[in-house]
Amino acid sequence: MKQKPRRFVPRRKWLYPFGVEREYQRFAKLLTKTMLEATKEELDRFRRLAVNSALKADSISEDILSIMQDIKKRFNGKITAAQITAELKRIAQQAGNFNSQQYRAVMRSALQVDIFQHEPWLNELANMWTTENARLITTIPEQFYGEIEGVVSRGLMDGTLTDGLGEQIERVYGVSERRAQLIARDQVGKLNGDLTMYRQTTIGIESYVWSTSKDQRVRPDHADREGKEYRWDMPPSGGQAPGKEIYCRCVALPVIDLDKIHYVGMPGGIKL
Repeated sequence: MKQKPRRFVPRRKWLYPFGVEREYQRFAKLLTKTMLEATKEELDRFRRLAVNSALKADSISEDILSIMQDIKKRFNGKITAAQITAELKRIAQQAGNFNSQQYRAVMRSALQVDIFQHEPWLNELANMWTTENARLITTIPEQFYGEIEGVVSRGLMDGTLTDGLGEQIERVYGVSERRAQLIARDQVGKLNGDLTMYRQTTIGIESYVWSTSKDQRVRPDHADREGKEYRWDMPPSGGQAPGKEIYCRCVALPVIDLDKIHYVGMPGGIKL
């Protein structure tokens, strides 16, 4: 009977959480759509401002500021800060659960046991990610409203505010919506990379094999890393571990060294 090697990479693929990424993108789209709706609800006030601006030029800046404040109130009434935090916590939990399923399935395929692991770091990591993403995602409406204020101010100065104001707002919205989608893609990959690193290194896995998504979106330097082995404590030259670089969807396949790993497991566990 052929003896199992002491050091090997499991054959089972460690999958990327594309479903979680789509969930975050769905939420990002809802947030940006809501901010656009809040702005459109005040368009008539902007147009009236353009008509009357010559009669009250001294107070025009105050009028713009007042309308922008009302738009922000409308937005905050539709999606509160508490709702944003709660949704991001849910997404972080989904990412954690998906990563845990991949971890247990891959390790079970290699060791023939279900691994049970105490993870005291998990809540702290999820909370840090939620806090950072609440900060990131709320910069989208902040920048959007800053751009809209600029569009209105310039339009009043050159007399073109009523000409295609809605179209101008849509163009600014398009930029904001794309940026929100990119944040969603990037941040799910980063969280997945962190979870993978913590779970593997906690049981003594020191190295991994780089695995890309093998599609046209893979950047050339990451394609060059496909199938190569790296240590967790020594990132690739000029880069970071899988998932950590911007918009990276790569994953780390564990290099299992039976003489170094330590775990608690139960043979014949439930299948994921």
